Order: sequence, then C-alpha cells, then structure tokens
Amino acid sequence: MKKIFYTALLCLAIVSLRAQSNLFVDTTITPQQMVADFFNTSQVSVSNVQFTGAPGSAAFFDASGTDLDLLAGLMLSSGRCVDAVNPADYFATFYNTTDGDTDLDAQNNFNFLTFDAAFLEFDLVSQVDTLCFIYRFGSEEYPEYVCTSFNDIFAFFVEGPGYPTKTNIALVPGFAVPVTINNVNGGGGSGCPPVHEEFYVPYDTLMGQHVAYDGLTTTLPAKFAVQTGETYHVKIALADAGDGVFDSGVFLSINSLGGDSLLSPIAGMAAPVVDGTTVSFANECKYGTSWFWDFGDGTFSNERYPAPHTYPQFGPDPDERVTYEVTLIASNYCCADTVKTLVQLGSSSVDDLTAATFKLSPNPATDWIVVEPLDAAEYTIRIYDAAGQMQRQASASGSYKVSVRDLTSGVYTCEVIQGKNVSKRRFVRQ
Repeated sequence: MKKIFYTALLCLAIVSLRAQSNLFVDTTITPQQMVADFFNTSQVSVSNVQFTGAPGSAAFFDASGTDLDLLAGLMLSSGRCVDAVNPADYFATFYNTTDGDTDLDAQNNFNFLTFDAAFLEFDLVSQVDTLCFIYRFGSEEYPEYVCTSFNDIFAFFVEGPGYPTKTNIALVPGFAVPVTINNVNGGGGSGCPPVHEEFYVPYDTLMGQHVAYDGLTTTLPAKFAVQTGETYHVKIALADAGDGVFDSGVFLSINSLGGDSLLSPIAGMAAPVVDGTTVSFANECKYGTSWFWDFGDGTFSNERYPAPHTYPQFGPDPDERVTYEVTLIASNYCCADTVKTLVQLGSSSVDDLTAATFKLSPNPATDWIVVEPLDAAEYTIRIYDAAGQMQRQASASGSYKVSVRDLTSGVYTCEVIQGKNVSKRRFVRQ
C-alpha cells in the first residue's frame, strides 16, 4: 500500500507547480567544519568530530527567511538535504541504501529496523553545568503514517559522568519518551488520536512554503546536566524506520551549546585559472547565501559560480601585463565578508604550469573533463587537489574522459606523463 501511495505522490510532485522556498541548504561544507565553527563556544570546546551518512545527508542551512523559527545551523537528513528546499507539496523521498543504526533501533517503540541513518559524533568539555541543543524535527511520514511501523526517529545520545550508558536527551518535553513520528503528531484518523499535539505543526495542512516535510515539531530543547571540565561523548542520530523511503530531517540551531545567533560568512576564492584573457574563478565561501563579484573591469555578477570571465584584449606588446583586482563579497542574513585577489593577464599568461602537451575541456568542469594529448602514445593521467593530494590516476591512449563528479568545488591540477615528458594544466571543478 505504501509503495502505491509513494508512486502516486511522486508523479504528483513531478507535475505540480510550486512556490519558491526560502530555505537555503549547502552541502559543500563538511560536518566536521560546521561542528567546529558552530559548537566551539565560550562555554564549550569540541573535538574528535566524526560523521557517518550518505553523501548529501548533512548540510549547512539558513532558514532566516522562513517560518521555521531558526536562523541557521547544521541539518541532517535520512535522504538528501537539498530535497528539503521545497514547499510542503513537494515529496521528499530518497533511498540512500545506507545502513540503519543499532542505537536508534533500540529506541524505536515498534522494534522495526532503521535505514538510511545519518549520525554525527563528537566529544565536548563544558565550562558550565547545563547544556542545551535547540532543534526541529520534520518528516514526510507525517501525517499518513502516524500509528504505523514507519516510525522515523532521531536522538541525542550522551555518554560521560552521570551518563554511564548512551542516554537519549531528545525527549518530548515533560515526558520520558523519544521524539518520533508516533510520539509527536496530530493523530491519524479513527483509532489513532493525537499524541503530544502541542509540539506538532501540520505543515502540509498550513500549506507551508519553506520546507518539504509535511509535519514538523515545534522548536524543542535537548537539555542536559554536565560536570564542568569533564569529557562527554555526543551522538546525534537520525534514520528512517520500517523502510528507507519518505525522508526525515533535523535542524540543529547555531544557538545550541551557547552559540551566537549571528553567523559571519567566510569569503574565499581559489587562485584564478587564466587562459589568455579568459579567467575562471572558484567560489570557496562558507555560510554565505548571496554573492557579489566585481571583476575589476566594470562588470559584475551575482552568481555563486560565475561563468569564465573574458577581459578586454591586452595591448600588442607580447611582454605587456595587465592587472585587475577582483572582489568577492559573501553575505547572509546578518553579515558580510569580502575577499580580493589580483589577476594578471598577458599573452603568455596561460593556465599551463609547464609547456602543455595536451588539451583539457571543459574548464570549468562539473561532471567530466576530457584529456586530449597531442601525441598518440600511451600516457598516465593524475589529478591533484589544491593541497597536492592525488585524487585520480589512470592510464590511457588517445582522448580520455575522467569523472570529477564527486570532487568538491575548487581548483585542481591535471598532470599528463608520456615517457619522460610531464605537463600540467589547472582546471576548476564548479
């Protein structure tokens, strides 16, 4: 029955017209970086951060322009975080085919196995005796699958002094039960009355415009007492239950653990790739939701990843160099940050690191690059990231297509080795 309902909703989601959500989600920032940036506060120090989950199941979110009652923070999803960036009439379901979590299995009231788990673990040491996470939980299982075994769940487990075993502190306020589909809801028809309805928001009924989940909890605290100076281990876990479809998500506020409500973006750009008068730029900003590029020649862009920019042709002198100052401003709901770099153009200022013996396209790249050597002899391809770590290696002859789909955005170096000849070109992964 659920499969039939899933297919019908999926078809409806494809053909329906939707308003634009104001929720912003960015999966390019690692969970480790976000925990360090958000939860290292004047009260708390964090360390040993580890994340387990499918690609795209953790993200930065900015909800300042929405009705979610949160400004920004870290999001976990049992599907893909980007699918949450839709109104409630969208159907967010993605089966990651990843494992569940045994700790969540033990919390599930119906003892059904979990699937598609995403969980974040770290150690913390506090200078105050009480800590609190602030969060909202949402799910596509609402409201149709209340009172069933599809009881999607999440938990905040704490271990340490006073908590000899993993203790879930994400409980319904005033009650010793975990926050799950079946423990917080507006009811599911005959024989399924509301449970702790005061903490439930029927987002689909309200025709919500800013997140895809049909139901949400209100903003809730996960509060716990600690001994100052002692180390505690925290595990924040989320999973589907009963099957691996109908996504759920949890939004962790930057206000958690005494964090600041203001989040300054961090502007950054990789060294530009220059090919004659055309320059490619890689945006490496964090926590921005809008961007302004000033290319220094009277032209501008508001694109996050602008197309390669072509400057006016430099003079006829082959030794002439023309320099432009490029400015990138990253902004979000509260703040802005600026970074500048100089671009030098000239007839010999190309993107070759050595005299290149191959062509590389496209540049910038999204999914693939194609390497075309000038010589038909067999060769070796190696791709290095900006830190010099090798990301790809292959042997080929003739034209060769290399997938860069799973590489993060930034500047990379492609090296081609033919016999004793080694040549390199830089390219941008958008």
